Amino acid sequence: MWLAGLGHEVHLVDIVPLHIEQARAACGKCGGRSVASMQVGDARHLEFGRDFADALILHGPLYHLTKESERQTALAEARRVLKPGGLLMGFGITRYASTIVGLVNGWVWDARYAEMMAGELTDGQHRKPENWNVFTRAFFHHPDELEAEMVNAGMSCEGVLGVEGPGWMVPEFNECWKEEGRRETILRVARLTEKEPVLSPHIVALGRKAKTGGVKK
Repeated sequence: MWLAGLGHEVHLVDIVPLHIEQARAACGKCGGRSVASMQVGDARHLEFGRDFADALILHGPLYHLTKESERQTALAEARRVLKPGGLLMGFGITRYASTIVGLVNGWVWDARYAEMMAGELTDGQHRKPENWNVFTRAFFHHPDELEAEMVNAGMSCEGVLGVEGPGWMVPEFNECWKEEGRRETILRVARLTEKEPVLSPHIVALGRKAKTGGVKK
């Protein structure tokens, strides 16, 4: 809705029908320019033609698809749909997210959590322990892996950046975020450390489809 409000033609695709229903309801209440289309779909099989979009945001597929082959399929589809020179923002979760939050909150002392954490650090596979209210089954990237997957899909990678930065570890974060001065400090830290993506729980790879044949060097 924010992008649509800026004047962009926005198309939303989500594999979960409830999310589309929620988006339609929210869009109906916003009173601004509406999203051009919303549909249930799969990032591995997009129903858009070749060279359709100036920019594409993959916010979910690259960590919910736990097999590398399926992530590469989603990235290849993104490349197909992008116009030459188009921008892809591919979001991931950093390999070290559970380790950092586990240390901050003291969760690492639980053997089940520690086993989950060790698995992520070894192969990136996040497997939710029984009776633990943590993120669902997913794949957690090292920043270099996310860049490599982008390049393997035939795009250049212009960088992998941290989204939140280390500010997410601030005690009583929600209360600090409400205060303008502290919020600005958290944002400043995020900007200063964005090129150190392992400090952030979420990371984003910036990919570019070549304007001509081949991969942009």
